[in-house]
Amino acid sequence: MILVFDRLEDSSPLDPSSSFDDAPVFFIRQFSMELVPFKQEGNLQTFEKFFAETVNSHLGRLVALGNPTNRVLPKGAVRLFSSDEEWRRAVEKLTEASCCILASSVGSENVVWELEHIRAVGHHTKLFILTPPQAPSYDRIWNFPLNWRGAAMARLVYATLLLYRGDFARLADTVIRGAPAPSPRQEAWSDMATILRAAGYKVNSDPGPGAVLAFDNSGAGIVLKQEAVEPLEFIEPLKRHLKKSFAS
Repeated sequence: MILVFDRLEDSSPLDPSSSFDDAPVFFIRQFSMELVPFKQEGNLQTFEKFFAETVNSHLGRLVALGNPTNRVLPKGAVRLFSSDEEWRRAVEKLTEASCCILASSVGSENVVWELEHIRAVGHHTKLFILTPPQAPSYDRIWNFPLNWRGAAMARLVYATLLLYRGDFARLADTVIRGAPAPSPRQEAWSDMATILRAAGYKVNSDPGPGAVLAFDNSGAGIVLKQEAVEPLEFIEPLKRHLKKSFAS
């Protein structure tokens, strides 16, 4: 196993047996989603780009398993590369060593295993799910005219989205009443909640945009923050929760 920095030109393998100066912050995610913007308003930023500086300065070094298919590494977390035979052991070590574990996208089979492992070994109390800040509505994205043509265009777009997603239950309501399709964030939360429940966690309703979700000893979700916009608005309540947990 080797650790490398976020850009190949700056890469510098580290001794895998060496310890971190401070406990790392373990970032788990679905590889296919790591370049999808987490911050979608204004200057688009991935999860890592959005959080790396704040996490590194307030919690510890952001560390993630490396995607072996990457030719240019995304900026943000330090990457730890492992073979197919070793990656689960690397997850076990990082889960144990980290001060906390951050997640946003959890759709892949490997991330499901990571969530199950974190729950099984009792480290779920240092797992935090972060949801993206409020994103522009479809009306703002497509700038529908404020007349009957705009309403018809909106219904067509919403219906197309629902057909693409296979969400036939909502389709009639959208076609008849013009009800907007659920946002990508709402759809992502629905899928995430299903995966979390299957992995042994207890989550209820959508915590909304800009949320920080922690877990108690029983695996039940606790919403620490909602409607966060800036990185520090996410990290400060998370850090307070960690300090309280470590003190108890």
